[in-house]
Amino acid sequence: MIIFGTRSITRIFIIAGLLFDSSLGIRVASRTNRQNNPGASAAVAQPKTPQTLTPRQALARAHFYYNNDDITDTAANQYRLVIKSFPGTEEAETAQYYLGSYYQRKYYIVKERLGRADEVPLDRSGSEYRAYISSFFNAGSHKWLADAHFNLALVYLQRGDSRAEDTVSALARISTLDASVYIYQVVWSRKYGTVVDYSVPAHQLAEFMLGIIKSSKPPRAPSPLDFGIMVAKITAWCQSRRGQPYAK
Repeated sequence: MIIFGTRSITRIFIIAGLLFDSSLGIRVASRTNRQNNPGASAAVAQPKTPQTLTPRQALARAHFYYNNDDITDTAANQYRLVIKSFPGTEEAETAQYYLGSYYQRKYYIVKERLGRADEVPLDRSGSEYRAYISSFFNAGSHKWLADAHFNLALVYLQRGDSRAEDTVSALARISTLDASVYIYQVVWSRKYGTVVDYSVPAHQLAEFMLGIIKSSKPPRAPSPLDFGIMVAKITAWCQSRRGQPYAK
């Protein structure tokens, strides 16, 4: 994992060079908006076909839908197109991670817009995060490896899946490959008070989460309230890290 200054430019502003690519005709949002800061306006004019797009442009197109709160799976289909059309590229690796992030984000947007909790996106999110870990643990740049473990653990915690603790333990172990996790919000929300917008040390984050998990094990399945309390604690801890010298 590249540290703050070079890596952050790649990760936090992953499509920074494409804020307006006249050849593609798309305005896209910054890396900072990637998870929980939607609403970046964009205009599409005569988009190119997948065959004529560069990997960077194809990924920018997918991010365009993602950053505009798509819940129709258009963004997901665009990410899959990047993976299929440009295998072995850094963009394909990023697209695989974002498939998981898209479905995780979709769960919360649908819940807020439609007032219903559809568990299918959460399950699909978990599948895509696992696919990223499986495909890129021993290959690729590892740039999303800690992020994938962290978010997969959140999916497991929300679903009451016993694999959550093992996934957080794995997050601590792989911190030698990917040293930090960028968090805009722990989970998607329109509440500004939940914003973190900072990279936190993966190993310390894992230790904190393990403490919460071990102290919160009830003799029953976790409830939405239990998960909400965990999210609030993780958010507060991450916010307390802001301004400290360590960053990605």
